[in-house]
Amino acid sequence: MELTKFCFKNFKGKRYFKPFRKIFEQSGSVREFQLEESTLEKYKQYSIENYLSDLTKRIKNEQKKFNDVINKQLKKQIKMSFKKFILL
Repeated sequence: MELTKFCFKNFKGKRYFKPFRKIFEQSGSVREFQLEESTLEKYKQYSIENYLSDLTKRIKNEQKKFNDVINKQLKKQIKMSFKKFILL
């Protein structure tokens, strides 16, 4: 986005990238759990299997929420934003 701002002085990035914010927030949530899981996998020998099982369930739940975020309306908003961006 910084390169675009440099090339186009009047570029309003927040306006064009707003539809993507929901996707980035939810994918960040999924990624946090995945990082926690991978860190804990290293210490599996210390009897944290129940926690890992719960963590796996939470990751699946967050991934489901991520898929729910990407609905038809959001896809339409992204397409419209992309079309506006291309017309600059």
